[in-house]
Amino acid sequence: MAAVLELGASVPEASRRGVVAWCQALPRAWPILALLYGYPILWALGIGPFFALGLAFPLAVYLVTMRRVVVPKGVGFYLAFLAVVLMSVTMLRGEPPGTLPSSTLGLVFGYSYRLASYASVLVIALYTANTTDRELPRVRVLEGLSLLFLYGVIGGYLGLIFTKFSFTSPAELLLPGAISNNDFVREIVHPGMAQVQTFLGYSEARPKAPFAFTNEWGAVLSLVLPFFVFSTITARTRLRRWGGVGVLMAAVPPIILSLNRGLWIALVLASVLGVVHLVRLRATELLIGIAAIATVAVAGFFVSPLYTVTQDRLDHPHSDEGR
Repeated sequence: MAAVLELGASVPEASRRGVVAWCQALPRAWPILALLYGYPILWALGIGPFFALGLAFPLAVYLVTMRRVVVPKGVGFYLAFLAVVLMSVTMLRGEPPGTLPSSTLGLVFGYSYRLASYASVLVIALYTANTTDRELPRVRVLEGLSLLFLYGVIGGYLGLIFTKFSFTSPAELLLPGAISNNDFVREIVHPGMAQVQTFLGYSEARPKAPFAFTNEWGAVLSLVLPFFVFSTITARTRLRRWGGVGVLMAAVPPIILSLNRGLWIALVLASVLGVVHLVRLRATELLIGIAAIATVAVAGFFVSPLYTVTQDRLDHPHSDEGR
């Protein structure tokens, strides 16, 4: 069961009324839907990740001014994770094998950015959990998360086709050179289609659009895939269902060519858990359909160049020693 926190009592009544009145003047759904539906635009502006960080501040203030905040079950595990992240600051001065050298300022900025990102995720999740379906329709959230998967698949193909294409974003133009020239910041504010790396012994473009890094691209796809699958299964029209299946099959090449082993492992685990869940629900027809599609996909994989790329990646465990 969800827990309920009494926060409003610790906030002066006048302050609470002022903030709540300001927040209620805006549609409750706009911050979440703007982030989900408009992410490619935010990415092109060079502010994708920073938009989420910026949202966290007013949303956190709004939560604090609420009298009662519902905390979903399982948040304690995430708080434990944040505690581990906080303790990991003691490892900033370490130099893992195979990593690029970085200044102290760069390390501190990167760590602070990651920590703030993890904290903002918690704030946004709590805000979403404390809205009604009328204020923020869950169907719209599901659609937005599904769109993120579609954006990732489209960006994956753009990364494979336009491997070296990048452009200067408005955020990059506005930032001081001392900040925008930092390697980490530049990857965020300078949109590009792919990261070209050579650890296989030859150049390989790893898609990342519309995100800053290939690993981030893979992480987002693995996290939003269940929502895309659910929206496909529950679609009202046959065209939408078959379209969703087509997108899932089209996602295979960029996922493999991303060389992202973490993404591969996550997808295998998610597939196993999904099948187990369907077996428990006795969804026989759906299981038969999935088995047929999976058989065709696996057969196509083994007779295509994708198998060779996968084998090359497994034979070159890049970054394992450092990790």
